Amino acid sequence: MEYLEGGSLKELIKEKWFLNERETQIIMKQLFDGVYYLSQRELVHWDLKLDNVVIANKETLQVKIVDLGILGLKN
Repeated sequence: MEYLEGGSLKELIKEKWFLNERETQIIMKQLFDGVYYLSQRELVHWDLKLDNVVIANKETLQVKIVDLGILGLKN
């Protein structure tokens, strides 16, 4: 298990009130890549929401998808 300092994406949005276009682009690219990675392995994250996206590094806006305890196989 690793410590992620940045809190959830939900907390970041509440703190900043909004994300500019570039910040949104950085975060969304990582989320799409993460979902694609799971999809390629025929896995589904059944509870993907702002609370389950954690900021690993606030400076670079590196995010990680967490709470993978509820994974399912794609049909």
